[in-house]
Amino acid sequence: MFYKGKEYSMFNYVPKLIKISGGTVAFIDNLNRLQVFQNGVSKIISYEIVTAFEVNGNVVSYTLGDNNEKIYWNGTTY
Repeated sequence: MFYKGKEYSMFNYVPKLIKISGGTVAFIDNLNRLQVFQNGVSKIISYEIVTAFEVNGNVVSYTLGDNNEKIYWNGTTY
């Protein structure tokens, strides 16, 4: 992956699902965690099982279990 001309090696596996919008990449890793890559930094945003997620610009919305909706924006989960 490239960000501002610098190459980032993200993982040594194929993610289960990847979604991209603008400069945000969100993906389910090999341990079923939801991760995000933004501004050159990769961060796990959920250790719980995510049933669905969407990326819209720099916002990641995701669902845990039955209708437990979360929003990740600007480094914070709401």
